[in-house]
Amino acid sequence: MQDLRARPLDEGSSNDLSELQNQVLPLQQIAENMPNANPEEAKALNELGVSLQMRHKALGNPIDLDNAIIAYRRSIRLVQVPAFKVEQLDNLGSCLLLRFEYKKHMTDLDEAITVLQESVDAASDDRGKAVFLHILTKSLLDRFTHLEDIGDLDKAIAMEKQAVELEPAASINKSLFLFTLGKSCLLRFNRAISIQMEDINNAIEVLEQAVAAVPAGGPAEVECLTQLGDALFLRFHWLDDAADMEKAIGAYRKIDTVVPHGSPEKIENLQDLAKALFSRYSRFRKLDDLNEAIAAAEEALSVHQDFLPDGHISKPYYLLNLATAYDSRFHRLGQLDDLSKQILIIEQVGKLLPDDHANRGLFMGNLGSAFFSRFQHVGDVVDIDQAISLLKLASQLPSTPRSSRGKFLNTLGGAYLRRFQHLCEDQDLADGITALEEALELIPEDHTHKASCLTKLGNCLHVRFDHRGNLADIDRAIAHIKQALKMIPEEHLNRDIILSALGGCFLARFGSSRDPVELDQAIAAQQQAIALLPDDHSQKPLFTTNLGTSFERRFHHSQRREDIDRAIETHQLAVDLLPDSHAIRALAFNKLALCFETRFDHFGEENDIDKALTAYSEAAKSMSSVPSIRFHTAIRWGTLACGRKEPSAALEAYTVVLEMLPQLAWLGHKIERRYSELGRVLQVGGAVNAAVATAIAAGDLGLALEWLEEGRNIVWGQINQLRTPIDTLRDKDPATADRLQAVAKALESAGTSDVTAAPRIDDVGVPQQTIEEEATRHRALATEYMMLLKKARSLEGFEDFMKPKKLKSLLPAARDGPVAIINVHKSRCDALVLHSSDTSQPMIHIPLVLFSSERAEALAKVMHNILKNPHGRALVLADRVGSSEAMQFILAELWACVVEPILEASDSLRKSGRRSHITWCITGPLTFLPLHAAGIYNSGDHVKHKCVFDMVISSYIPTLSTLLRSREQDNEYSTSPPRILLITQPSTPNSRPLPGTMKEVEAIRKHIPINNIHHLNHSEATVSKVLDAMGEYSWLHLACHGIQDAKQSLKSGFALYDGRLDLGMLMTKSLGHARLAFLSACETAMGDEKLPEEAVHLAAGMLAAGFESVIATMWAIGDAEAPVVAEAVYEILWRDGKDGGGERELLTAYALHEAVRRLREKVGVMEFIKWVPFVHFGVTNARV
Repeated sequence: MQDLRARPLDEGSSNDLSELQNQVLPLQQIAENMPNANPEEAKALNELGVSLQMRHKALGNPIDLDNAIIAYRRSIRLVQVPAFKVEQLDNLGSCLLLRFEYKKHMTDLDEAITVLQESVDAASDDRGKAVFLHILTKSLLDRFTHLEDIGDLDKAIAMEKQAVELEPAASINKSLFLFTLGKSCLLRFNRAISIQMEDINNAIEVLEQAVAAVPAGGPAEVECLTQLGDALFLRFHWLDDAADMEKAIGAYRKIDTVVPHGSPEKIENLQDLAKALFSRYSRFRKLDDLNEAIAAAEEALSVHQDFLPDGHISKPYYLLNLATAYDSRFHRLGQLDDLSKQILIIEQVGKLLPDDHANRGLFMGNLGSAFFSRFQHVGDVVDIDQAISLLKLASQLPSTPRSSRGKFLNTLGGAYLRRFQHLCEDQDLADGITALEEALELIPEDHTHKASCLTKLGNCLHVRFDHRGNLADIDRAIAHIKQALKMIPEEHLNRDIILSALGGCFLARFGSSRDPVELDQAIAAQQQAIALLPDDHSQKPLFTTNLGTSFERRFHHSQRREDIDRAIETHQLAVDLLPDSHAIRALAFNKLALCFETRFDHFGEENDIDKALTAYSEAAKSMSSVPSIRFHTAIRWGTLACGRKEPSAALEAYTVVLEMLPQLAWLGHKIERRYSELGRVLQVGGAVNAAVATAIAAGDLGLALEWLEEGRNIVWGQINQLRTPIDTLRDKDPATADRLQAVAKALESAGTSDVTAAPRIDDVGVPQQTIEEEATRHRALATEYMMLLKKARSLEGFEDFMKPKKLKSLLPAARDGPVAIINVHKSRCDALVLHSSDTSQPMIHIPLVLFSSERAEALAKVMHNILKNPHGRALVLADRVGSSEAMQFILAELWACVVEPILEASDSLRKSGRRSHITWCITGPLTFLPLHAAGIYNSGDHVKHKCVFDMVISSYIPTLSTLLRSREQDNEYSTSPPRILLITQPSTPNSRPLPGTMKEVEAIRKHIPINNIHHLNHSEATVSKVLDAMGEYSWLHLACHGIQDAKQSLKSGFALYDGRLDLGMLMTKSLGHARLAFLSACETAMGDEKLPEEAVHLAAGMLAAGFESVIATMWAIGDAEAPVVAEAVYEILWRDGKDGGGERELLTAYALHEAVRRLREKVGVMEFIKWVPFVHFGVTNARV
């Protein structure tokens, strides 16, 4: 509204500059020459002041303003007529106010108020006095704005009340005075130390009068309506009277009809309307209000963007309000589009703000919260990493207000909890609890965030109880959540979340206490939570699923039919509410399927099994759900389908199982974590074997072979994939190929780095990355790698790029001889013999009807008992006789049940004129048993003596890919004689001496020229020197102690002079020209019993590092036997390889076979412990 202080000084005064110039000089002369105390002098000085003031307005010269004030002061001292003095006081006050606006000197404002008060006191009670009162009010409001002295505000309100009372109803100034009074009362309500509802009530009353009095359709009406809407909006938040909000929205809507399209006022009003509608939605949950709020905010930011450039001070706040509305609608409806829009908007806000902006922390925190929301819906780990990073930064910035720090730490604690539930990193749970405890210290007791923080802390303690079983945690969790519940009113928006959390805690404590009262309390709390939610609320499916679980648990306790029926009804309701892409879809369908199975088991309703199969199918196929849940669900689906004799369903289920395996051992984890995940999911090996057994039973031998290859040695396969050459892709798409290669290299490095190491330090002593930052980068690399693979596979001709090999690609593995792949499962045991003798039928299926998984486990246990006390390479077993008899039993069982049926069935595959060779690829407990030595050993009966050693040469491979990689590299090696790196440790510090290692050196030197040997002995053989030298030599011989670490498989290794060369270090190597590794150490082919399908042993590590052929040991070897084997091996390899004698394609395997034959002749056939441990892995010849 127009300020009366800006009215023309004299309606008759000229605004023409030349006239003003002509007026000022004569007036100055008159004033100077007029005798003192002349009555006309006051008039002349007043006219001079007016002219100077007008010239200042035209030219902006501050001296004119100063001189005008001097003239007014002199005039007032001389004036005798009271009426004229009021006018002069008014002129002086207006001029002082004008100078205050220019110079901001408080003395001018103070003097103006004093002068204006004099004019009010001197004026008569008529219309003129009302104007003077109004001007005084405005001046007092100015001083209050600068000094915040509430006395000025009180006096301003009192003055304006008088002005309103004096001004006639028909006056054009009436609405202005009412507006100013209402605005002043609203200001006092907001700024007073003690809140007085009378102020806001009075404000609304007079503003309503102002709206009624103001001319319709003009800017004055807009100002009045805006102020009235703001006052009503504010009172609604204090009194919760829906009528106030209705009137506020009505005021804003009326403004929208008055303000012209495409004006700045339009933008501001649309924002006010959006804010009011959003507040009403937050209170009454009417979706129409939220939709209209978003529409208004979108219109303000898009249609009228010309008035809202990026530099506009309000633009970041308007954008953030819209983002908040999108967030609310996302949580209400669960539509990803809203969440994506929210994130884009907040990212836009971040770009608008300078780095040192006072509110940057607030925007970063809100962006972090948005990423957290998207993670909870989609499950993409990159989002949760981004959320945690932003929330941490927002909570640590000094510019972030204390209240906001508490809010962001509260959200951060919840984000840590969810990442722990997703990745199972213990540190995340600890960090979450720490963040929430710090947030509790910062959030005031009466703040709504306090209840939220207590609930999240309770949830963290609940989860820690689930993992550690400490009852104190669940007791504390319940106490915190009960406290949160007491802090909020019945109608609080988040009451449902708190009740659901409380129900979950009661259910968890029931698991320990078995007190049915707690189970009833859980159900009651969960039912209350669900009752508070509309059907379209995004949290309702989860809460309903939790309630169904509680009913199921009560059934197992009570055995009442009604409980399992209600569990099924509740779970059915939950899945009916879920959209296809929801993250908990697999969980909800899995729980429904389990309930159907439970009811079938107890009450025998046949169609329940069919319903269970359907539900398991839906769960397993839920692409957006957690991989571990899909995996376990698919296993259960496959098992149930097999039991129901539904092979097609079973194969479909196991297809999902195989798809999930790489996600369980995710590339975003370090290698030790991948092995941990595979070990934690105890069913992994059994699941793959079950899948293969199902495919064989269905007659699909090709699929069985593909699955067996795909489901074994997952981690080694990932390492080799990251090292795969991509030249063909580079020809098609160089940019994608280069980036894929760079990311693969970085990912391999991240996966094999030591997570326990200290953060890397840069040149100036500053840590480059924390462990958490490194892990976040690792996960981001894994995500980018998968996206690049997807992009590559979208290219024509690259649809199967780096995907698991199909049957056609696996067949060449048998080019140099048959490969026997043996699957062991509780349902059946089978051998698949791959060969190249008949391309029309390249695979023979041999059912091993005499063998079983139970028998395999029993034999492995006997073997473990024989070898349970190994202490190093020089082992001599105490009970030689008992061990020999036990070993004889094992070998006889393996012969009769496994090896003999395979050899008999594949006899026709042997090529005439050459020694027969077979490669074993074994699974399950068989991986710990010596198939290469199987036989019937009766020392007194040579007729009955049969053994595989006398019939074929044996090699082992962890997967068919081991042979295929060598085939691909056939033309990539030098034809020059091999050079050997010889490592010996005759007396490793803190280990038993091994004098036999030097005999190995002597034996090797007998047959290999000294110039072809590089020998590192004792103190020369340090870990770093050996690692560095490995890449320079094609053969490697390690004569030292070997250690199989039962607790940390990746710490298994070779004992060198200054430490252990372990499996984790070998995984970092990629040797392009490595051919043969002879591991003359203990247990170098002994794997991890927890991970039989993963070949976590040193021989596999050498294969992965690039060696084509590895000679290793299954258990501790004698110090006397190792030199015998080494001498014979190198004699044959050097002689036959150099001269072209022997059968080159079998050379390495033949050399070991012949060496072991010589050892067996020397020590005796029945000395199994001495000759059986030597085994060959990889291709049959080291390409000498």
